[in-house]
Amino acid sequence: MAHTEQERVKTMLGGWQATTDLLKTTATSLVKSRKRMHTWSEQNGFAIMIKNCCVEALPYYTIRCRNENMEPAMKRFKSRYPNSRQVFATGYVPNGINLFHQLKQLPGAQHHLNHYDLPCSEEELRTILHDMCFAE
Repeated sequence: MAHTEQERVKTMLGGWQATTDLLKTTATSLVKSRKRMHTWSEQNGFAIMIKNCCVEALPYYTIRCRNENMEPAMKRFKSRYPNSRQVFATGYVPNGINLFHQLKQLPGAQHHLNHYDLPCSEEELRTILHDMCFAE
């Protein structure tokens, strides 16, 4: 009987070992995923420009790209809209594309592709974006 109990204990401990190994593997992959997301967040930027050209239904334009491509994207935008100016920009995007999707979900928001409008002042828009980007 003692022999059977020892085998049962070994079986249980073996199961616990497998569970412990699985937990360690999961924790390691979680840490790696968070590091990759953090690296991605540091490498990507987000900017909102106001066109200031004429009366348009969607006066704001969002630029979402890698930080190394932000300056050329801003130049292309400025060539199309010479009177435009930057409302908000950040070189760190904590939640990637979701930032723009969250903006589109705000009450009263209108959007088409990267063109955007929100029925609030620029200062309120800056505050909303700052809270979304740096909520941590």
